Amino acid sequence: MKCNYVGKLAATLLGGAMLMCGASTSHAQVSRSLDDSFSAGASGRISDESTIRPTSYLDETAASGGSASGSSAAASSSASRYVPSSYTPSNRNYARGEYLQWWIQGNSTPPLVTKSTPGTARANAGVLGLNSTTVLVGGDALDDGLRFGGRLTLGHWFDDGQMTGIEFSLMGLGGDDTNINFASNGAPILARPFFNQNLNQQDAQLAAFPGVVTADQLSVMTDSEFYSANILLRHNWRTGSHGHIDLIGGYRYARFGEGLLITEDLTVVDPGAGVPVGTTFDIQDRFDASTDFHGGEIGMITEFYHGPVSFSFLTKLAIGGVRQRVVIDGSTTVTQPNTPPVTTDAGLLALPSNSGTFTNNEFALLPELNATATYQVSSCLAITLGYNLLYLTEAVRTGDQIDTTLDLTQIPPNGAAVGPLTRPIANIQSTSLWAQGISVGAELSF
Repeated sequence: MKCNYVGKLAATLLGGAMLMCGASTSHAQVSRSLDDSFSAGASGRISDESTIRPTSYLDETAASGGSASGSSAAASSSASRYVPSSYTPSNRNYARGEYLQWWIQGNSTPPLVTKSTPGTARANAGVLGLNSTTVLVGGDALDDGLRFGGRLTLGHWFDDGQMTGIEFSLMGLGGDDTNINFASNGAPILARPFFNQNLNQQDAQLAAFPGVVTADQLSVMTDSEFYSANILLRHNWRTGSHGHIDLIGGYRYARFGEGLLITEDLTVVDPGAGVPVGTTFDIQDRFDASTDFHGGEIGMITEFYHGPVSFSFLTKLAIGGVRQRVVIDGSTTVTQPNTPPVTTDAGLLALPSNSGTFTNNEFALLPELNATATYQVSSCLAITLGYNLLYLTEAVRTGDQIDTTLDLTQIPPNGAAVGPLTRPIANIQSTSLWAQGISVGAELSF
């Protein structure tokens, strides 16, 4: 997948961090308690002891001498976020790599492949709503399994007190791809169900039926990817005796894309089928959907320390718009014995009335929640374990773009003209999308 390189970068950072910082500070140094007395010297956090910003924030007595007043010059020279002394305060740069194990909301599709019990009449084979019919693919969520990916974060503080900084983050998730294949010489009975607009009833296209047609291959394949990037300014808002609160704001980009491909490779074995025995039909239906989000982002990071362990809670909200794009196309290639193949731009679910490229713009929100526990291994190395939740209010999924009501006059070799009421239709359907999971990583400060 396109986004797998993010995981490789994160893994490289994890290994590099261990090599560079694994033994730089003893465990005793790291384990100094927050209950130690931290001095509030005028040198920010460059000294061995941490300083607390001398203003009345989370802790009214966190200023030097317990007073919130004093000269502005003195406050400016000693202002800094609170961190334990075991953290290296003079480091202005940090890099964090994380390995992700996430889930994305499954793709709900209509029934795509069915089978029937032996002895089912040809007219009833694969038709939905009958006791003899079982749905093999579709009718529920596809691609709802565990996904793996990575996230890389780079940051820089503009001052030694780490009051204001900038941060860039890039994440990517691979797909929980589906690849389901069937083959049948007529048993089992296989079909692709739809609603027949011409007869106003449920119907099915036979893919394998005894003495009629065999399926050398009937497959349903999906692929998907999710990745995101943001660049944020970060500024300390509140500082107290055991933590701090930072405000963040900047730009957010996110993209989710997926594809659905249904293919059939069929061979006619019925002498009365209207085409010569041995005629093959190669049928394809393809649905692609992508959502691109651009927006401004604001949020807050709250962090608490207890010895070498810290807990941070991030809340963000991105406000912007999405560009939605749906591509639908189909094809059927008919090859009769001793005859050149003939290809028509129509499959079964992708017909002339709904084929093409369609776009749409929508207002959207992208909130994010994150909870992370961090253990300071050394003065410049920390390990992290976190939980993440993302929610996009407007997204397009391939399953929502499938219209299973069909005008059979469009199916090759008919190719009748498309009228205003002809089905299937292309009408971009939007839905919400969530993604959540855990992350484990390492942070290197330098």
